[in-house]
Amino acid sequence: MDTMDDNTCSLAVHTVHTVHTVHTVHTVHTVHSSLREQQLSTSDRLQKSVVNSLCSVEKQAVRVMVSR
Repeated sequence: MDTMDDNTCSLAVHTVHTVHTVHTVHTVHTVHSSLREQQLSTSDRLQKSVVNSLCSVEKQAVRVMVSR
């Protein structure tokens, strides 16, 4: 039977969380970049609002990732 001590389990959970956070930051960054490119050719106010919101989400996700 394979068992993990508390430290190993904690490290495994932290690693999975970190990988998930990095993936989330990458996904938000990709969507944000794509919308920013579209914004350059379109001056739609709603689209600008979405891009600005995604920028804020991306910055917050990076802050969370760095603080861990």
